[in-house]
Order: sequence, then C-alpha cells, then structure tokens
Amino acid sequence: MSRTRSTPSFRAPPKAVAGGHLPVAVGGQLSVAVAYPRELSVAGWAARHREDGVPGRWPYGLDRLGRPDTSVRVLDLAPDDRAHRAWARVARRRLVDADLVLTWDENAAGRLGRQWRAMEHGSGVVWLTDDVGGRFAEQQVDMLRRCAATWVLSDAQRDPLQQLLGPGHPVHVVRFGIDTTFFRPAPYPARPVVFSAGNDRHRDTATLMSALGLVHEAVPGAELLVQSQTTGTPPKGVTVVRDASHSGIRQLHARAGVVAVATHPNLHVSGMTVALEANATGRPVVMTRTPGVEGYLRHGVDALLVPPHDPEALAAAVIRLLEDPRRAGSMGEAGRAKVERDHTEQTMADQLLAVATAIVGHRSGDAAISADPRGRE
Repeated sequence: MSRTRSTPSFRAPPKAVAGGHLPVAVGGQLSVAVAYPRELSVAGWAARHREDGVPGRWPYGLDRLGRPDTSVRVLDLAPDDRAHRAWARVARRRLVDADLVLTWDENAAGRLGRQWRAMEHGSGVVWLTDDVGGRFAEQQVDMLRRCAATWVLSDAQRDPLQQLLGPGHPVHVVRFGIDTTFFRPAPYPARPVVFSAGNDRHRDTATLMSALGLVHEAVPGAELLVQSQTTGTPPKGVTVVRDASHSGIRQLHARAGVVAVATHPNLHVSGMTVALEANATGRPVVMTRTPGVEGYLRHGVDALLVPPHDPEALAAAVIRLLEDPRRAGSMGEAGRAKVERDHTEQTMADQLLAVATAIVGHRSGDAAISADPRGRE
C-alpha cells in the first residue's frame, strides 16, 4: 500500500518587511530592512529595553540607522530548519520590499539567502576570517560574494576577507559601538575586585584562570569574579558566575575595579564588547593583545595589553592596577570618554549608513554617494 508524503506544518514568516507587530524606526527616502533571526525576538528585546533590562532598543542598536531620510524595519528570519527550507523552495524566496537588506553576520546572511530575495544585500562578517577552513566556509564565501558590500569590525579582518572574496567586492571596517546609556559610569570601588566575562570560542579560559590564581596569591583580599560557562574547577579565590543577564553584567562591571579578558589569537577582536562595556562603566581593561585590538583599546591609556597565553603577564598587569586605584580610575575615565566619542550605537550606525548609501548610490549610478571601502581608521 502506497503512502502519500504529507506537507510539513509550520508557521510561515511574516510579510517581507515586518509590520506593526515588529519595531519600526523613523522613515524617509531610503528604505532599509535589518534581517534578524527570529530567535532574537526583536519585539521582546525592545520591550526589555524599555524596562532597562537590555542594551539598545534593537540588538546591536541597529534601530539607530533610522532618520528623517531613511526608514528602517525589521525583517524576520525564520528558523533554519527542514520545514522552513521546504517553504522557501515552494515560495521561491519572496522579494523583500526594501532598497537594501542588512544582516549583522555571515550566519544571518546565509539564512536570508535561503529565505528571501533582496534588491541589494550588505552583511557583516564576524567569524569567517578566523575559520577559513571550517565546514561551511566555502558556502559562506560564495554567499558573501553575492553581497553588494561587506563590513568587518576589526582592521585585522579586512585584508583576509578581501582576499577570500576577491577584487570587486568592497570590504569596509566599521567600529563597534555599545549603548552608553545602559552601560553608564559608576563610582570607582573602594574594595579590590576583578571581573571577567565571555564565552565565545576564542576566550582563553585556561590562561585567565591561571592568571587569577596568581592575583589571589599576591592580593588575597581581592574578589575575583568570572562569568563563564566553563565546567572546570576554578583556582582558589575565584568565583564563577555561570549565567548573568545584561543588567547583571552591568552590575558586575560597576562592582569591579579592573576588568580582565584573556583570548587566544584571533582577528575579530574577541572580547571587544566586554572591553567597551567596562570602559563605558569607567573601568580599565587588561586584555590580550591580538591583531586589531588597537582599534578599540589604547595601551597605557584605557587598557593594559599583554601577550597571548601568558598568565604571568596578565596577572602582573591586573595587580599593578589593583595596587594603584588612582591610576586605574583615571584610565577608566579615559576609556569612558573614548567610548562616548568613538564607540556608541550612533557612531556605529553612522558608519553603517555610509555603507548603505554607498551600496544604493552605486546601484543608481550616483557618483556623489560614496563610502571609503577601507573603512574608518
């Protein structure tokens, strides 16, 4: 007896550019859709932001692309499962009703390409330059070559990505920015506290824990806090916080006198978010010196940069700042001033909008609209 294969059942994505149930920024002549994976729940994020629970009205603050001459809306990307891939084949990828679609990273870009058609598409690239031999690298390169332009957050990523994509594929450098009203200055603490956070693939937990063990030996009264998913046993004196909300991370930055970040060598500046959050709170950072980090931290001004895989150097830098709170406070103030000037959500949005107008200007043949493909230095 033969069986008939049933049609998969799932909730289809909403209309091309989301309507009233998803956030919409101010509107004008240029229409931009920002494509977010559905699991980010932009509407829910915006609601939590109104309660001071998360930074930015939208993830990464991309609502700030909106202005009187530019409308910005959210495009919903359905889960990348078998049912939705079947829907995309049947629907033949509907056309997004926007001049330009932006995706934050290469993973979202791939999902967009499987679900929608865009008049023009620009995308950020985060992981690919550190994973050129990865399982999906070839597919990602092919997809990114179809973008009108790409951007990276680190100077060190630009040339490797350009080599992967080849000539004729503009690569811009955009400086990451954070919500400086959410991460706000806090009084420098009287008690010595060191905080570290982060779980991405390039965090060097072994070096961090070894360094904090040395800090405990030298400054036994210091409180040492690490937000991490590590399952290893921390050294004596170190407390691991498994999970923390955005507001919880903000409180831990404010509680600390020094924020430490240890990473393996990488090109995308792993730890930049934590470092900028710390500086915005008025705290100095001790961090691994990796390619591109100087675009975010200034050694001896708002941070101390140390060699990779060197727990002794990391510990020594942390101890120097703990023993000189006046210097640490001054460096934190310098960091806050830098973030306010160069690394806000608005400064990042301004750079992304320059990329967007360059894409649309190139399509329309308007030579007056341009953006430097080498990015801001």
